[in-house]
Amino acid sequence: MKSKSTSSKLLLLVAAVFSALLILGITTITTVVADEPSPAVKTVLVYRLYNPNSGEHFYTTSSAERNSLVYNSKWEYEGIGWVAPENSSVPVYRLYNKNAGDHFYTLDANEKNSLVKKGWRYEGINFYSYTDNKNVPLLRAYNPNAKKAGSHNYTTNQAEQNNLIKVGWKNENVGWYAYGAGYQDNSDKGLVDQSNKNKADWEQQKKLSDELAKIKAAFNSSSNVWGAGYYDLTTGASVFKNQNLIDTSASTYKLFIALYVFHLFDTGQASWNSSYSGGSWRSGFYDMIHNSGNTFSEWIINHYGQSAIGSYLRSKGYAGLWTQPVRSTTSANDLVNILRYYYANRNNGNVKYLLGLMQGQIYRSGIPAATGKLVSDKVGFLWDIRNDAGIVFDGEHPYILVILTRNQSNFSQINTTAKMVQKAF
Repeated sequence: MKSKSTSSKLLLLVAAVFSALLILGITTITTVVADEPSPAVKTVLVYRLYNPNSGEHFYTTSSAERNSLVYNSKWEYEGIGWVAPENSSVPVYRLYNKNAGDHFYTLDANEKNSLVKKGWRYEGINFYSYTDNKNVPLLRAYNPNAKKAGSHNYTTNQAEQNNLIKVGWKNENVGWYAYGAGYQDNSDKGLVDQSNKNKADWEQQKKLSDELAKIKAAFNSSSNVWGAGYYDLTTGASVFKNQNLIDTSASTYKLFIALYVFHLFDTGQASWNSSYSGGSWRSGFYDMIHNSGNTFSEWIINHYGQSAIGSYLRSKGYAGLWTQPVRSTTSANDLVNILRYYYANRNNGNVKYLLGLMQGQIYRSGIPAATGKLVSDKVGFLWDIRNDAGIVFDGEHPYILVILTRNQSNFSQINTTAKMVQKAF
């Protein structure tokens, strides 16, 4: 409890202060109370993803949906598209066109209802527009050249919007407003790593697609190429021209005779030391492949019969060698497939011997000269027909190439086409 003298002193002090204020003309004392801070805006992140296959950008606030697309469907995660309010009086609707595989976002209820009437599926409110200010506009652009998906883009980045307009996109101005602009997001390393892997995979597929388009153009560059086939022995990608058209094989049919000879070996009906009218089977086989000689192959046909040989080949999935009179026949597809078989079994002793002979066969001006690579190939020439079918051992990119031509007196057309194929890489 304060003493009486202390209380008196306090009263005197207050009185003195009050008197001083009166002398200065101040008769009112105002108490200043600080404003309470505005409640913080609750926000959500809008994730942005990209599908290189369709060209569509996709936007979602669901991390589960984002992760599913990245891990299961190979979309690329591009980070935070923008920051949106968790709620507001202006919703942004999401719709989906199942025929185009495209998503669309709008805050216009009339636009939403119109699209639903046209068959779009309404997928609900995806996020909200910010209403407190218009500092961060969400810019919308339309691609009039989009075939299906990827017809619209949404961004807070003015430079991105400007670049799209420069390359032909239509400026659709402000779609709605964001609370905050987009930014790069590296917070989830696993997600980012998977996204980068997806991107690399898509880039590899794009590169492969471009290569295949160039190879197809090479095959179609001359009407004298009546059949052709390419098969990538690493990826399994393939391109054909008249894939199953059967026509004159010329001496490429000897690849199938070799397969039948190996069948005779495997079943104990013959061996390399067996003899025929021209000598040993080994010497006859060598002449058939290395020199493209006919003696051994014709003896095999006459001795075992076209019917038995053809039946065996058909049992292995080949169309057969004698589908037309007077000549042996084949297709680009059959030649690619038998070379695939030989490549897959290249460590087999008999197949290894065959591929070695093919690498040394004497007619080298077609695929081998054009590619400049180690090639195991078999040529054929009869009348105006010039054919070449080979395995190109191009480092880590081995492939099969078959080129079948007509109206030719040499292998120059095959050489030209093979060069175009090799340049595709």
